[in-house]
Amino acid sequence: MGAYALLDHLRVMAGPAAPPAIYRALDFLVTQGLAHRLASQSTYVACMTCGAAPGHAHAFLLCQSCGRATEIEDHRVEHAIASMVGRVGFQVFGRTVEVDGLCSGCASHESVKVSTAPAPSTA
Repeated sequence: MGAYALLDHLRVMAGPAAPPAIYRALDFLVTQGLAHRLASQSTYVACMTCGAAPGHAHAFLLCQSCGRATEIEDHRVEHAIASMVGRVGFQVFGRTVEVDGLCSGCASHESVKVSTAPAPSTA
């Protein structure tokens, strides 16, 4: 959810609120490991692996059709990142992997649309 969408919800529930307050709250949640910022979409999602060690690598599957963000926890992602940065001596400040595509529900919908679409004309 974006900060301004969250602000709109807050205004309905609690009255006036300012964007800086929302951003401070979201920054706090991210710092505490309770939420993640998805840079490519300028949105925030709740952490689904809150019990994980602080600073663990985060990987998200982002559906470009319905907007769903699925957090996946796979230690192989973290190990791969550590191996890559170790080889070049890169200092890491954050590890978030965002993979764009279609979720299974949207992918099956898309395949139905593609298979029933009329063939393009060659004329």
